[in-house]
Amino acid sequence: MATTDLATRDQLRPVWHAHLQTELTAIRALSLLLERQKQVLSEAPGTESPIMASAQDVTACADQLVMLESVRHDLIRQSGFLGDPKDMRGYDAWLGRPAPGLLEELLLLSRECRRLNIVIGAAIAMRQQQVSRGLTLLRGEVANAVCEASGRVLSSGTSRPLTRA
Repeated sequence: MATTDLATRDQLRPVWHAHLQTELTAIRALSLLLERQKQVLSEAPGTESPIMASAQDVTACADQLVMLESVRHDLIRQSGFLGDPKDMRGYDAWLGRPAPGLLEELLLLSRECRRLNIVIGAAIAMRQQQVSRGLTLLRGEVANAVCEASGRVLSSGTSRPLTRA
């Protein structure tokens, strides 16, 4: 523990709480954008244009959160806290009188945004794979193979592109 006196901690506490509130506002905005993207992806294929439109907003929110994280680490380092600047719970406890629910909500939303990002990324990858397979079939670049359940090829042949059919 650092030797920062309690008066200094009392001065730091409102700055810390205000910073957490700013981060919480930013992560709430990101969470809403990601939820909208997830919703769009769950709808019928061909509705992806809103995702492209919101991609800049998602990037702007993510950039803001990276900047806020850097500010938070600087705030923690400059306060006299000797622990790891990434230890938000430790710093909150060190200040005394923790931020009422702010920190836990911020951490919860951070985990949820990471989860949503993974889900959205997987959904986009699956759609890209489907489009790629469809284009490959249209170009006639795939051998038509009939396989058993075990994967053993029973017969195969090539196809001609649908444009020449």
